[in-house]
Amino acid sequence: MALPPEDSLQMKSYLVAIGLPSTTAEKFSSMFCKPQVPEEWLTLIQSTKNNNEISSGKKIESFLFIYNELQKHFREATNVTVDDFQSNQKGGKVLMEDIDEENCRNDLDELWYVDDLEELDEYKMTNNRGTFFIFWFTEGRSGADKDFEMYEDIAKLLGFNNIRSHKDKNATEISDILNKYGKEDHSHDDCVVCAVAAHGRTSDQIQVKGGVFIDLNEFVKHFNENNCKDLKGKPKIIIVQACRGNFLEKAVELRKDNDEHHVERPTYNNVYPELKDYAENLETNYNDLLLASSSIPDTKSMRSEFSGSYYLQYLLEEIKDNKGRDICEILTKVNCRVSRMVFKVDGTKCKQMPCFRSNLTKKLHFHTQNEV
Repeated sequence: MALPPEDSLQMKSYLVAIGLPSTTAEKFSSMFCKPQVPEEWLTLIQSTKNNNEISSGKKIESFLFIYNELQKHFREATNVTVDDFQSNQKGGKVLMEDIDEENCRNDLDELWYVDDLEELDEYKMTNNRGTFFIFWFTEGRSGADKDFEMYEDIAKLLGFNNIRSHKDKNATEISDILNKYGKEDHSHDDCVVCAVAAHGRTSDQIQVKGGVFIDLNEFVKHFNENNCKDLKGKPKIIIVQACRGNFLEKAVELRKDNDEHHVERPTYNNVYPELKDYAENLETNYNDLLLASSSIPDTKSMRSEFSGSYYLQYLLEEIKDNKGRDICEILTKVNCRVSRMVFKVDGTKCKQMPCFRSNLTKKLHFHTQNEV
């Protein structure tokens, strides 16, 4: 049994769309179109293609495995079953381990050995940035107004004209606002940014109006490809100024042996036995998503009642001083600067370590109008 010719052409187009080079996609579709392909493998090919719950990268890995096993099937007349494939997935094995490296080198070199050496592409950025959301909450947050002002300045520095500020909204209001956004036309937008300043707790939960906690994903999910198709392939940036738990990151003072003045240099201790049960919330794993947090999981984030959150202060400074630089480089500099600070809470010296998770697939530069 084989895929009909028209299905083979559609498959090639689909494989190119999820990131395979054209020549590799043609080899894949030609293989899947062979009349001797067992029906169970064709079924698996189609189910992988139609599965919207796994990422494009995971699909590519699956197709690579299928392609390689079919080559073995035709070359050696072996009968690898779908059960073998599925057991590997359930067992948590990396599928690439099951691919014959020499075979890949011969047949897929344009994917693994040429593309890997090429310079990363950049996301297309015009003068139509899109929307910059600011959700900020004031209950029990002295200095919250400063956080809002810094977010607003950041939006302007990044070139956003459409800044939508929402103060002290409840869960229903937030959902309505973002649902409405998803129904608008964003086909000409470069990207979207959603900035949050609030209290938070473990498992990435955000406190909204009324003291209610909601999952961070209640903000993020509205920007995925299912809820806003116009954002497919475009960067989605989430910035969260909030605690992610109640633990203070403990500071440790070290001395340079060769420093005659014995200047004390603070560092942080990342060993927390009490955090052994922590499990990161992965519901926010979407393509082309950048999630920046002011602290690592389960730890507190610091804020001044006079000048606002320290993370946002440094983020604003770095964006101002590094216009047009790749956003991940900027965030790394912010991480570095905040991590060097030492705070005193109830007599205990502690630290703050920001972090970010990038699912971006290209470089992201917020060029100025003259650079576009």
